[in-house]
Amino acid sequence: MSLIFENKTEGPKMHVLLIGVGGYRYLKEGMEPIDQEFDVAKDLEQLTSPPVSVEALYKCIKELHDAERWIVPLGSVQILLSKAPQGKEVFPGEDLIPATIENIQNEYEKWKKRCDEDSDNVAFFFFCGHGYEKDSLHLLLAEDFAKSSLNPFSGAFCFTETRVGFQSCRAKTQLFFIDSCRGLTNDMLLNRFMANPLDPPSHTQTNCLYDLTQQSVARNKNAQGRMNSISHYTNSLIKALHGGISKKKDDGWVVSTSGICGEMNTLMGIMNPGNAGIEKCSTSYSDSIDLLHHPEAPQAEINIMCCPDEAHSAAGLHCSNLDTADEYRREPEPQPQPWIFQGSAGMYRISAEFNDNSFSNHVEYYPVEPPFMKTKIYIK
Repeated sequence: MSLIFENKTEGPKMHVLLIGVGGYRYLKEGMEPIDQEFDVAKDLEQLTSPPVSVEALYKCIKELHDAERWIVPLGSVQILLSKAPQGKEVFPGEDLIPATIENIQNEYEKWKKRCDEDSDNVAFFFFCGHGYEKDSLHLLLAEDFAKSSLNPFSGAFCFTETRVGFQSCRAKTQLFFIDSCRGLTNDMLLNRFMANPLDPPSHTQTNCLYDLTQQSVARNKNAQGRMNSISHYTNSLIKALHGGISKKKDDGWVVSTSGICGEMNTLMGIMNPGNAGIEKCSTSYSDSIDLLHHPEAPQAEINIMCCPDEAHSAAGLHCSNLDTADEYRREPEPQPQPWIFQGSAGMYRISAEFNDNSFSNHVEYYPVEPPFMKTKIYIK
């Protein structure tokens, strides 16, 4: 069964298809490994992060639905999952179908049909697993990749053309998130490997009104994640949906497609500082639309530095959130390191006080919005 959630109330809905491929049956350490002819299949390993990432993203989507945060309510969630033999157990009690190329094709068609029922529907697609890219075509690998050692990509699909093909769907808002490597091997340069799209594109089809298509890394880069943990990109996407890139609007904070497009790399850099120079996602984006509404102020990273360094070391720093009355303090420190902390978004009063009278006391006001606020205070 792939349909893990269904809401049959009337009106526009968001329909979600989540695919996690960690177990590759015919690769090394898989359930039925076979001798492979090409390095493109020989070098691949089993993955433990995709099933964990899909489970975490599903919980996030469902939690936001239960809290009535989605502007277009959740209508359905389909999940295809292939777990690596050594991977962590996920979705206890659920009998999910594996992410073979046949199952992916069948469930994609059901998902597209749901999305096509109303032009105000939201289509949400997520894939996490192995991938390659050649000639600007991003190829995503299903569980049965390399079942044929002579034609390994018969167990894969071309995401790039599938994305264009989905534009024929009536849903005006289309969200695609791909958490996968985009590397290339030598034998891919020497051989004409092909992967068919799930949905052949039409040359006469125009783009949807609100498009957000995001790949977790740049071309020729590899996606990152720790063993049996949520991938770096998916963890950042979950943070974004919970308000980590939201902006103030009317009586709350909204997450929009333009926010995810413009702030995801910044958010990934904050959440994974060691990989900030490596992980840069790529995004295709059209007009902006609001996806979520959060009534409460989200958290943001606040980074404060006084200039000159001698003033920063001598300053007693005090931040007051004028909206929430939260207080944050930092005593003078010998080393002039930036003062970095997490605080609720809002208007802040920032003061630098010098008990030794080495510098003049100073007060400034700054608005703080996620994902971060960084400022340098010039002291006299």
